[in-house]
Amino acid sequence: MPIDFSLADNPFWSALQTSQQHFSVGTSQIRKYPADILPFVGLSSQHSSFLELITPHMNSGEEVYIKNGIGRIPPGWKIINHLSCIQMVCTHLSDIPLNKHFTVTRLGDMDFDELFQLVNLVQPGFIMERTHLLGDYFGIRIDGKLVATAGERLKMTGFIELSAVCTLPEFTGKGYAQVLIRQVCERIFKKGSIPILHVLDSNTRAIKLYELFNFKKRIDFPFLKLKWEG
Repeated sequence: MPIDFSLADNPFWSALQTSQQHFSVGTSQIRKYPADILPFVGLSSQHSSFLELITPHMNSGEEVYIKNGIGRIPPGWKIINHLSCIQMVCTHLSDIPLNKHFTVTRLGDMDFDELFQLVNLVQPGFIMERTHLLGDYFGIRIDGKLVATAGERLKMTGFIELSAVCTLPEFTGKGYAQVLIRQVCERIFKKGSIPILHVLDSNTRAIKLYELFNFKKRIDFPFLKLKWEG
């Protein structure tokens, strides 16, 4: 049976309407995650006027990401950045040789501060203090230090997003990310879901890494970073 990717077309909204509805605040047209969970806002359809409906749930100065293409931004909002990203999907993992001479551990309560610090060092702005509540996260430690991570972020019916694929700069090139990607994606498939991810289209190194595992570009996915100044 062909896979229905329609939910992945609007993943923030889909996640907040399905598997992660318990994190959701907002209205029937626009919803968001709490500020300490994830800086994402989902719209039922691409109408900028819906932004006015979410303002009661925004903190002054709060920054969020939405899928771009919504038109003119209403007063009180400031555009911080445009991000040109793509959405990639993996319907089956390719079998590539991996360096298995290190241990992958599932991160727990004692690890989440390190996770937050590492991801914000490598990919600042996409993880918050309680993002780890969204899914399972895994890491590799060298001499007790957390040096590489990967985990789950958005969840919606049929799909789970691979995220936080990060390695400290001084530990890159050792195959840590490859082992973690396989670990997370295998778990996603075992849950009966399909792995998706979002990555800057300029991040060719990461894209080539994902392509090794049979991730393929599905759609262009432009992000808009906004700040609520009201």
